[in-house]
Amino acid sequence: MSYSEQLLDAIQNHDFSQDKHLLKEALNNDDPEMLASLAENLTGLGFTDLAKEIYRALISEFPKEDLFKVYLAEILLNDGDEDDGLSLLYNVSKSSSAYLDSLLVQADYYQTNGLIETAKDKLLQALKLAPEEDAVKFGLAELDYLSGDYEQALALYEDLIKRQETFSEVNLNQRLFATNAKLGNYEEAAQIIRKHSDSVFDIDSKYEAGLVMLSVGDDDQAIKFLDEVIEQSPDYVNAYPLLAQAYEHKHDND
Repeated sequence: MSYSEQLLDAIQNHDFSQDKHLLKEALNNDDPEMLASLAENLTGLGFTDLAKEIYRALISEFPKEDLFKVYLAEILLNDGDEDDGLSLLYNVSKSSSAYLDSLLVQADYYQTNGLIETAKDKLLQALKLAPEEDAVKFGLAELDYLSGDYEQALALYEDLIKRQETFSEVNLNQRLFATNAKLGNYEEAAQIIRKHSDSVFDIDSKYEAGLVMLSVGDDDQAIKFLDEVIEQSPDYVNAYPLLAQAYEHKHDND
């Protein structure tokens, strides 16, 4: 068993007494591919300090392998070391095979910090490099939605959903019906909700679904979703007047 595998096994078994020793042995003995895999696994497990050591060692050994710099930069940014992280990203040249990855990490950083226009600029640069890359399209769709550019967001979500129903753990059917609702396309939104009602599972989406179904006169479905909202979160105060409205409308129709 390699030292990288021993280190991961120890961590997964909650034995943290040998972290430094096993990491040192892995750096001295394991091949670069195994070390890169180890760093990725450590990052996923939250052991970013160990992952940073590996990426720094790999960068030292392979200074032209810019992808390691991007991975290290992403960890540094998440850890609040913004100057060093951004410096690594901006030093990835446009001719590098990792330049697209650098732009995506930059865009995520700027979006997280509320710099929407800067983030969008990075994604538009990425789109020129990779016009068919779904990660770029999804990032742009999310930014357009946040910015209120719902027509542009809708076109991107409709393109993405042709190939997958979720992206980066985001349910695209939820995005699709929410974007249609923002545009006032309530009938289209309602059709998506009816077809994919099992996909409406987070509380805000259930509230939005209830609002949409109420808007198209489907009182039973509106009541169903709003009841689920209140059952899940009794202090979701906005749901109560809508629920009362749905019951009143249903009573009038009956």
